Amino acid sequence: MQQGMNKDREPLLGPNTAAPVSILRPDCILCAGEDRGEFLAALDAAGMTGPAAHSKYRCYEFWNFGDRCAILTGIGTGCLEPALWEILQPGIVRRIVLVGTAGIMPGVRVEIGQPYVVDRAWPAGTGIDALATDLPLRPRWNVKAGTLVASSVSTDFYYGFGPKLITADYPIPPGPLHQLYEMHTRQETQLVEMEVAQFYFFCERFGDADMRYAAIKAPANSVSDVDEQLSNSPTALVQAVVAAVEMLT
Repeated sequence: MQQGMNKDREPLLGPNTAAPVSILRPDCILCAGEDRGEFLAALDAAGMTGPAAHSKYRCYEFWNFGDRCAILTGIGTGCLEPALWEILQPGIVRRIVLVGTAGIMPGVRVEIGQPYVVDRAWPAGTGIDALATDLPLRPRWNVKAGTLVASSVSTDFYYGFGPKLITADYPIPPGPLHQLYEMHTRQETQLVEMEVAQFYFFCERFGDADMRYAAIKAPANSVSDVDEQLSNSPTALVQAVVAAVEMLT
């Protein structure tokens, strides 16, 4: 088997995803860091059933539903960078929506389970912090009037970007991460999650100027009660995926 080809001699997206190029569709839903069973249930609830093709390798899984494709990967910058490079290089994807759950930052009013398009995103403790200088990062999408939007801070620290920093219950010395958490608390950034800023950053640089991208996040817990995530994630993810399908329709 030649490098870059699967057993059927189809070209592959790359060595990290190892998915055939043919599995991509112009419209794409990308899910990062969520439970596989909950994501499949959300796709089913949104009417995306009976995939025509499926591919799985490492932490990357693809489904081709004919009119659009769905992709599942892991949490954070390290999963997104190789995925988006390989997904976007062929130029097949023209619209891509990132979906997932999020936490609620202190002192803000957003609703558990309600999907929000992230209209402003900042990195905080990610691999792109020093590279993303034009902030906040924004989607490239003509969002319909009346769509609920929210601001978000994206971090690679699930437990480390929260109240434990302030109470010294997270074992790193005071420094930039503390300062960023306090800044986003003061400015009342609404959501915290682990991918949106990186997603916007990589889409702008890896895709062409005509490609459209946006992220939809539905809160599943507050940063002061992460255990809420377990009970709220399934329904929150359904709402995010349904909203993404509506955006792509």
